[in-house]
Amino acid sequence: MELIHRNLLIGIHDALEETFFQDKKYADKVLERLLKAHKKWGSADRQVVSEIFYDIVRWKKRLEYYMGEGTKPSNIYNLILAYLLWKKVKYKKFDEFDGIKTGGILSKLDKKTFPTKAIEHSVPDWLAGLFEKELGAKWEKEMSALNEQAPVILRANSLKISAENLVEILKEEGVNSFVLRGYPDAVQLEEKKNVFLTSAFKEG
Repeated sequence: MELIHRNLLIGIHDALEETFFQDKKYADKVLERLLKAHKKWGSADRQVVSEIFYDIVRWKKRLEYYMGEGTKPSNIYNLILAYLLWKKVKYKKFDEFDGIKTGGILSKLDKKTFPTKAIEHSVPDWLAGLFEKELGAKWEKEMSALNEQAPVILRANSLKISAENLVEILKEEGVNSFVLRGYPDAVQLEEKKNVFLTSAFKEG
């Protein structure tokens, strides 16, 4: 993944500002409005914006630790840059990043340690305490499992196509997948891609 277009950066910034600092703004609705307002963005651009936006919302507490301060309307670009450095996302040196000191962020990334488990897993302190109380020593393992991205699994429409044929058609469109063992109609993608734009999906 890479962030090389300034208009995408600004879109992510504005969506985060709206989500964090405007009352009763839900992340999914904010993102939906952003994407509708930029109809010329291609599928790859939309995927980049969506992934970065949702990841920052999810990992805000940890990213604030990397930044060394809480999120404010004036430092959202710092938050985005901390995320890009953490995830090692390729990005251009946008003007919006000028003057942001990255030494402290990089130092904390190198240490790979955290003051609290709540910061490490990016959850509220009260929730980390509740998890530890209810689950004991295994709560971190459960938390790590929850943070893993679920695989994308499709169901082949057996009235029109077999799972094996669907795999071949998707491959022709640049989407690698395989039939899920034990589930004859299930096809799992090897990596997350927007299959809604493929002819296989449009044809049912």
